Amino acid sequence: MDKSVASAIEACVELERNVADLYAVFHAVFPEHADFWMRLCIEEQNHAALFNSGHKYFAPIGKFPADLTSVSLNSLQVVNDRVRSLAVRYRKQPPSVEEAFNVALSVEESVGEVHFQRFMEAPTRSPGDEVFRRLNRDDKDHAERLRGRMREFGIPIKEGPRDNT
Repeated sequence: MDKSVASAIEACVELERNVADLYAVFHAVFPEHADFWMRLCIEEQNHAALFNSGHKYFAPIGKFPADLTSVSLNSLQVVNDRVRSLAVRYRKQPPSVEEAFNVALSVEESVGEVHFQRFMEAPTRSPGDEVFRRLNRDDKDHAERLRGRMREFGIPIKEGPRDNT
């Protein structure tokens, strides 16, 4: 397997796990939204498992969907560092509910998560693409679900440029 593909897959696994960890922090901090955060956390863990399975079974035979790993490794590392540091910070000093939702929205609109969502919505190009889509069919667009929840609970959505690192 190509070393750059392996590195990209590993960075994607790490991103999904880091986002799940951040959502687990929010689950613990906001009991009124605990179920919502736990669902997102579990879905992010599922995404990590999906990448792991692809790494183990598809990548060695050259069948891992190339579109899933075409994002810049450097960009993934930047987002991973950011998400990891947010989880550490929020464990020590929890954010406001507005900050948590806006941070989550920013994370979901980051390069790695948007890339994953675009792949899931794109036309199927190979049997490997279809397998990944079927495995992930219930984990729909997190950014849109966050916006819906924010509207439902009157949580302001910060407008303006987002941190899309």
